[in-house]
Amino acid sequence: MSAEDDVREALEAAQLAVAADDYDSLEKAGLELVGLARRRRYEDD
Repeated sequence: MSAEDDVREALEAAQLAVAADDYDSLEKAGLELVGLARRRRYEDD
């Protein structure tokens, strides 16, 4: 799975969580996005 696929999956999870008012899942998706961003930043260094 590519980095773009990972981001797309996390964004979709966040959208579903918002639609369901599931803030625990929204937080999890947000943390996943942060982790992906950090990983990408360190790969570029």
